[in-house]
Amino acid sequence: MIDLPSSPTAPAKLYAILLKLRPLQYGTLMPFSGEFVHAAILNWLSSTAPDVATWLHEGNKRRLFTCSSLQFPFSEERMREAERKNVHLPLDPEKTYTVRITLLLGELFPLFYNALMHFNATASRAQRPPFMQLGKQVFLLEEVIAEPGDDSGWAYVVG
Repeated sequence: MIDLPSSPTAPAKLYAILLKLRPLQYGTLMPFSGEFVHAAILNWLSSTAPDVATWLHEGNKRRLFTCSSLQFPFSEERMREAERKNVHLPLDPEKTYTVRITLLLGELFPLFYNALMHFNATASRAQRPPFMQLGKQVFLLEEVIAEPGDDSGWAYVVG
Protein backbone atom coordinates (compact mmCIF):
# COMPACT_ATOMS: atom_id res chain seq x y z
CA MET A 1 0.00 0.00 0.00
CA ILE A 2 1.22 3.49 -0.80
CA ASP A 3 1.71 5.99 1.99
CA LEU A 4 0.04 9.22 0.96
CA PRO A 5 0.89 12.40 2.82
CA SER A 6 -2.12 13.74 4.66
CA SER A 7 -2.91 16.00 7.52
CA PRO A 8 -6.27 16.11 9.25
CA THR A 9 -5.94 19.88 9.51
CA ALA A 10 -4.94 20.46 5.88
CA PRO A 11 -7.72 21.73 3.61
CA ALA A 12 -9.13 19.15 1.24
CA LYS A 13 -8.51 19.88 -2.42
CA LEU A 14 -10.28 18.68 -5.52
CA TYR A 15 -8.47 18.95 -8.87
CA ALA A 16 -10.00 18.78 -12.35
CA ILE A 17 -7.39 18.46 -15.07
CA LEU A 18 -7.91 18.45 -18.82
CA LEU A 19 -5.82 16.26 -21.06
CA LYS A 20 -5.75 17.23 -24.73
CA LEU A 21 -5.17 14.12 -26.84
CA ARG A 22 -4.49 13.58 -30.53
CA PRO A 23 -5.18 10.23 -32.24
CA LEU A 24 -2.30 8.77 -34.22
CA GLN A 25 -4.54 7.72 -37.09
CA TYR A 26 -8.05 7.97 -38.43
CA GLY A 27 -10.48 5.66 -36.68
CA THR A 28 -13.63 5.57 -34.63
CA LEU A 29 -14.64 5.34 -30.99
CA MET A 30 -17.89 5.03 -29.09
CA PRO A 31 -19.13 8.31 -27.60
CA PHE A 32 -19.33 6.83 -24.07
CA SER A 33 -15.72 5.80 -23.49
CA GLY A 34 -15.29 6.61 -19.78
CA GLU A 35 -14.39 3.03 -18.83
CA PHE A 36 -11.73 2.98 -21.58
CA VAL A 37 -10.32 6.26 -20.25
CA HIS A 38 -10.28 4.97 -16.66
CA ALA A 39 -8.42 1.80 -17.69
CA ALA A 40 -6.03 3.80 -19.91
CA ILE A 41 -5.16 6.19 -17.05
CA LEU A 42 -4.43 3.27 -14.73
CA ASN A 43 -2.35 1.61 -17.46
CA TRP A 44 -0.41 4.82 -18.10
CA LEU A 45 0.18 5.30 -14.36
CA SER A 46 1.39 1.70 -14.08
CA SER A 47 4.21 2.50 -16.50
CA THR A 48 5.25 5.72 -14.74
CA ALA A 49 4.19 5.18 -11.10
CA PRO A 50 3.37 1.47 -10.67
CA ASP A 51 2.85 1.67 -6.90
CA VAL A 52 0.26 4.45 -7.30
CA ALA A 53 -1.57 2.58 -10.08
CA THR A 54 -1.70 -0.62 -8.02
CA TRP A 55 -2.91 1.25 -4.96
CA LEU A 56 -5.66 3.02 -6.93
CA HIS A 57 -6.78 -0.16 -8.66
CA GLU A 58 -6.53 -2.83 -5.97
CA GLY A 59 -5.75 -1.34 -2.60
CA ASN A 60 -8.73 0.94 -2.23
CA LYS A 61 -12.33 0.22 -3.14
CA ARG A 62 -13.29 3.91 -3.14
CA ARG A 63 -12.87 5.74 -6.39
CA LEU A 64 -10.32 8.45 -5.70
CA PHE A 65 -10.39 9.83 -9.25
CA THR A 66 -12.91 10.03 -12.06
CA CYS A 67 -12.53 10.26 -15.83
CA SER A 68 -14.81 11.67 -18.46
CA SER A 69 -15.40 10.00 -21.77
CA LEU A 70 -13.39 11.33 -24.69
CA GLN A 71 -14.96 14.67 -25.63
CA PHE A 72 -15.60 14.96 -29.36
CA PRO A 73 -15.83 18.32 -31.15
CA PHE A 74 -19.46 17.74 -32.08
CA SER A 75 -22.73 19.32 -31.03
CA GLU A 76 -24.55 17.99 -27.99
CA GLU A 77 -27.37 16.88 -30.29
CA ARG A 78 -25.03 14.78 -32.47
CA MET A 79 -23.42 13.24 -29.37
CA ARG A 80 -26.79 12.25 -27.87
CA GLU A 81 -27.92 10.75 -31.16
CA ALA A 82 -24.70 8.69 -31.42
CA GLU A 83 -25.22 7.46 -27.85
CA ARG A 84 -28.87 6.54 -28.52
CA LYS A 85 -28.03 4.73 -31.74
CA ASN A 86 -24.90 3.13 -30.23
CA VAL A 87 -22.67 4.19 -33.13
CA HIS A 88 -18.98 4.98 -33.33
CA LEU A 89 -17.82 8.54 -33.95
CA PRO A 90 -14.91 9.43 -36.24
CA LEU A 91 -11.45 10.34 -34.94
CA ASP A 92 -9.26 12.67 -36.97
CA PRO A 93 -5.49 12.95 -36.31
CA GLU A 94 -5.69 16.63 -37.28
CA LYS A 95 -7.95 17.36 -34.28
CA THR A 96 -7.49 17.24 -30.54
CA TYR A 97 -9.91 15.60 -28.14
CA THR A 98 -10.32 16.25 -24.44
CA VAL A 99 -10.55 14.04 -21.36
CA ARG A 100 -11.15 15.41 -17.87
CA ILE A 101 -9.54 13.73 -14.87
CA THR A 102 -10.88 14.71 -11.46
CA LEU A 103 -8.68 13.89 -8.49
CA LEU A 104 -10.94 13.46 -5.47
CA LEU A 105 -8.01 13.18 -3.07
CA GLY A 106 -5.74 16.24 -3.14
CA GLU A 107 -2.68 14.16 -2.24
CA LEU A 108 -2.94 12.46 -5.64
CA PHE A 109 -2.09 15.70 -7.47
CA PRO A 110 1.70 15.65 -6.80
CA LEU A 111 1.84 11.95 -7.76
CA PHE A 112 -0.12 12.57 -10.96
CA TYR A 113 1.99 15.67 -11.72
CA ASN A 114 5.27 13.75 -11.28
CA ALA A 115 4.04 10.94 -13.52
CA LEU A 116 3.10 13.48 -16.22
CA MET A 117 6.42 15.32 -15.97
CA HIS A 118 8.47 12.14 -16.26
CA PHE A 119 6.41 10.47 -18.99
CA ASN A 120 8.19 12.16 -21.92
CA ALA A 121 11.26 13.41 -20.07
CA THR A 122 13.78 11.96 -22.52
CA ALA A 123 11.73 11.76 -25.72
CA SER A 124 11.85 14.43 -28.42
CA ARG A 125 8.58 15.65 -29.93
CA ALA A 126 9.11 13.40 -32.97
CA GLN A 127 9.79 10.34 -30.80
CA ARG A 128 7.06 10.71 -28.19
CA PRO A 129 5.57 7.37 -27.19
CA PRO A 130 1.79 7.01 -27.30
CA PHE A 131 0.22 8.34 -24.12
CA MET A 132 -2.84 6.14 -23.97
CA GLN A 133 -4.91 3.63 -25.85
CA LEU A 134 -8.70 3.78 -25.87
CA GLY A 135 -10.10 0.61 -27.38
CA LYS A 136 -8.03 0.11 -30.53
CA GLN A 137 -7.18 3.81 -30.87
CA VAL A 138 -3.82 5.23 -29.74
CA PHE A 139 -3.39 8.85 -28.63
CA LEU A 140 -0.54 11.26 -28.00
CA LEU A 141 -0.68 13.74 -25.15
CA GLU A 142 -0.78 17.23 -26.68
CA GLU A 143 -1.45 19.43 -23.65
CA VAL A 144 -2.34 19.35 -19.97
CA ILE A 145 -4.58 22.10 -18.61
CA ALA A 146 -4.79 22.53 -14.86
CA GLU A 147 -5.41 26.27 -14.82
CA PRO A 148 -8.63 27.16 -12.96
CA GLY A 149 -9.19 30.13 -15.32
CA ASP A 150 -9.30 27.93 -18.44
CA ASP A 151 -11.90 29.06 -21.01
CA SER A 152 -13.57 25.64 -21.08
CA GLY A 153 -14.65 25.91 -17.44
CA TRP A 154 -13.68 22.27 -16.97
CA ALA A 155 -10.36 22.73 -15.17
CA TYR A 156 -10.44 23.81 -11.55
CA VAL A 157 -9.01 23.50 -8.08
CA VAL A 158 -11.37 23.59 -5.11
CA GLY A 159 -10.22 23.80 -1.52
